[in-house]
Amino acid sequence: MSNLHEILVAERLWSEDNTNQFLSNVSTNLGGAQEFLAKGEMFRMFQTLSNILASPRSLVCPADTRRAAQDFGPGFSNTNMSYFFSLDANDNLYSQMFLTGDRNLTGGTRLSDGILVLTTNSAVGWGTDMHRKSGNVALVDGSAATYTPSALREGLAHSGAETNRLAVP
Repeated sequence: MSNLHEILVAERLWSEDNTNQFLSNVSTNLGGAQEFLAKGEMFRMFQTLSNILASPRSLVCPADTRRAAQDFGPGFSNTNMSYFFSLDANDNLYSQMFLTGDRNLTGGTRLSDGILVLTTNSAVGWGTDMHRKSGNVALVDGSAATYTPSALREGLAHSGAETNRLAVP
């Protein structure tokens, strides 16, 4: 959970310096990560936040088998991360929308570029590879919690958006 809080703080600090928009909503032409995330290159988003994040170690959940990168340099990739990131997060419209969370989501529609599309009525859950069929999610409002499969579905239904697009490493 502390890793998600660190990511939330980094994203909020970046947002405050960049027209109060999340990194995923700002074009790479303006220093954001929108085009990288749309291609499934999540690691580039975190490279953008590397001056705020203390270390790439915070991008790997202790319950995950993935290994953290030593730094944000050339060897850093999606395989060094445990967390999804929302492509549609919007602080002004959807404060209960998912911002980031554990990557082991099941269900929804997986697109070929690493994007997972969830609708408010998607049959979603958690895989068994982390947290024993539960997972951690951080919301746009800055809160974070552990979600059971039923709480995940309820959170999705109350996110305020009919469709949630998540970049999943």
